[in-house]
Amino acid sequence: MNPHRSLFYLTSAPLWKVLTILLCLAGVQLGGALWLLQEPDILVDTLLDHLLFRWSAAVALALVMAVLLYTTGGYNAGYTMARLRLKAKTQFRWFMLRGVLMFFLCWAVQLGIVLGVCQIYAARQAELSAGNQFLLLASYSSSYFHRLLPLADGLQWIYTIAIYVLMGIASGMGAYFSFSGKRTLWPPVVCLCIGLDRTTLGDYGWSFLLVIALVLGCFVSLINQPIDREEAMS
Repeated sequence: MNPHRSLFYLTSAPLWKVLTILLCLAGVQLGGALWLLQEPDILVDTLLDHLLFRWSAAVALALVMAVLLYTTGGYNAGYTMARLRLKAKTQFRWFMLRGVLMFFLCWAVQLGIVLGVCQIYAARQAELSAGNQFLLLASYSSSYFHRLLPLADGLQWIYTIAIYVLMGIASGMGAYFSFSGKRTLWPPVVCLCIGLDRTTLGDYGWSFLLVIALVLGCFVSLINQPIDREEAMS
């Protein structure tokens, strides 16, 4: 079998677990939204900025990170990796790509859930229509929604993309290093810290700290892991 195809099958093994976590996230957030909407006068920003949304998303991201980090190791997988006859840098990049794509999937699902909640909210408000103007107002009134869809906020786009890319890179690095028997523990903790974000719109401090934490964590991991990082990163 083509070694790249074999590595693709190996790296895609956690996909179903990730999809299960995201399905549970959708159930929790949509169910929670219906429960919160029992209060007839609730505002859309109050709804989307509820602790339920922030912490369920943070826990889901931490679980996805743990799945990507800890379910691709083991002796059989390591034996398969050794037989692929692919350079270390190629294998390393496959895991990095897998991680980034998985976290972009998480981002897309989170955004899809929020858009669905907005549709439900507008349907329950006779004077509202879930059109572009309503979504625009919702994005700029809710910090949780705004970080998923920053619209014209260019700096927040940079931070949001950087956070999801770096989470993917961290998961890919940790999964790759797991074949040498090393377990990376810090990335799920950083994912959980996303739930602590209660900053207002226009405040980028927490996003900046998350980016710095992810960059430093990846850098320290590269220094401490027993691989030829010059070869892997070239």
